[in-house]
Amino acid sequence: MRKKRPVGWFIFILIFTFAVAFGIGLASEFFNANSIIICVVIILVLMLLAFLGDIVAVAVVTADLAPFNAMASRKIKGARVCVRLIKNSDKVSSILSDVLGDVCGIVSGAIGASLAIILMAKGDFTAFEQVLVAVTVTAVIAAVTVSVKSLAKKIAIKNSTKIVFAVGKFISLFTKN
Repeated sequence: MRKKRPVGWFIFILIFTFAVAFGIGLASEFFNANSIIICVVIILVLMLLAFLGDIVAVAVVTADLAPFNAMASRKIKGARVCVRLIKNSDKVSSILSDVLGDVCGIVSGAIGASLAIILMAKGDFTAFEQVLVAVTVTAVIAAVTVSVKSLAKKIAIKNSTKIVFAVGKFISLFTKN
């Protein structure tokens, strides 16, 4: 018996990632008015999106299905959504952690490059100092992003049931169950 190739999922992720990256990049460029404050705010918003995406992705992957099945049998609002999230945890994780998290990381890096250019344009830096500014901005963004994502994973593992239930209840507000 041949295994199915996940070509459809690959194409969906390819197109979805392009659309998300294009949208986030376009919004970032629209709001990036060569302002240090605006660049920093955009970077922080992108880090927050990646943080929230990682929390939900890891929570869905690590959550136990049994309590949600029990809640769904008692018709508790949002429980059926939670069951679907957990049963599709590979796709949920891919969309939230890989697509959203990676796109936010890449775009925040690009905005970081803009920030470095703005900082260098506002000062009288030697070539070596310009390199230091660019590398420092990159290093700060990378360090904060990785540490925040690490914190997200720790929070998600410890509180997976609560997080998945909160997400399920939220989604159920917009779906018919």
